[in-house]
Amino acid sequence: MASVLFHGQMDWDEDQNPQYSSYIEFGYSRFIGGKKFSWVVGITPYKGFYDDHLNVINVNMSMYDQLNITDKFSLSVCVGITVNPATERLFLTFAVSL
Repeated sequence: MASVLFHGQMDWDEDQNPQYSSYIEFGYSRFIGGKKFSWVVGITPYKGFYDDHLNVINVNMSMYDQLNITDKFSLSVCVGITVNPATERLFLTFAVSL
């Protein structure tokens, strides 16, 4: 996946031209033991909103599964851990969908 931030908070150069922020993400997923796992690495290729230079800004691993409530009703759940090496921050996520 690749994206460009072209509206909103962004950096400007010395001539007041917008410096569009770019983000590139590489991902892989597979089923292990009946559960889906995904791995993602995201980078910013140069200075922009996400960091001041080329840097890895997102490393994630997630697991997806079905939580059976009754024989006819289940919830989709996702649990993930994300690290941003550029800011040295750790994020834990948990999502539930019907």
